[in-house]
Amino acid sequence: MQPKYLVKYLSPVAVEKYGEISRNYSFLVNLTNDKNQVIGLDSFAKNVQPRNKYYDLKEVMRLTNIAIVQQNLLSGDYMLPLFVNLSYKKLNRSLDSASFVQMTYFLHQNELLARNYVNVFIKNYMDSSKQSLAQYGYAFNSKSPVVMKQVLQLPYEIKYYVEKDSLLMKQKVKKAAGWYANISGQLVPLPAPSDLVDLKIEHTVYMQELLNSRNYLLGVLNAYDLHRNLSIDISKALNYFILKH
Repeated sequence: MQPKYLVKYLSPVAVEKYGEISRNYSFLVNLTNDKNQVIGLDSFAKNVQPRNKYYDLKEVMRLTNIAIVQQNLLSGDYMLPLFVNLSYKKLNRSLDSASFVQMTYFLHQNELLARNYVNVFIKNYMDSSKQSLAQYGYAFNSKSPVVMKQVLQLPYEIKYYVEKDSLLMKQKVKKAAGWYANISGQLVPLPAPSDLVDLKIEHTVYMQELLNSRNYLLGVLNAYDLHRNLSIDISKALNYFILKH
């Protein structure tokens, strides 16, 4: 797969684009009256059949699930094991340059993915090489590239950058002095030793909101399931109550 296609696939714009195309036409029609004026929530809840709103909510749930998967892709949840494996091959000189260039391209385009990659690889490297966090902590605090190289190997240059370093000053977002991995000009911070104790994948700021939305939708859909076989009058009353609350 070419990098440009994967970048489009990972873009949040994709979810919005395809979600807009696939919206239920009847739902949009029911939002307006005969004069093409947008109706209020009360009129919508009382006049639209429960079945229509049930399937509208199912569609919202589907799009929410797509968005959650996409946010996972942006954070690297599914790609990190592949990138870690490719990194070891690069260190062992058994990886073709094209694959490494492609991996570097993705990391350079996505700073969140790059941070998660650096954190996960270092944690994996320390565990597999049977080195302790104390050793990493000593190298981290030494600020010495020679000491750090004895503890950690990464397929990218690792360096302690001082505040006036020209590359550090050229970064799009201001960064403090410290240890960084240089991924094609993008400086990615190395994790502090304490961060490796209970390492977790960092997600986008939208992930928790999406999870909360999914939980809410599940509750509403379950409420609809309870009254789908009731009479039309009772269903409309419950339908109104659910939407209002």
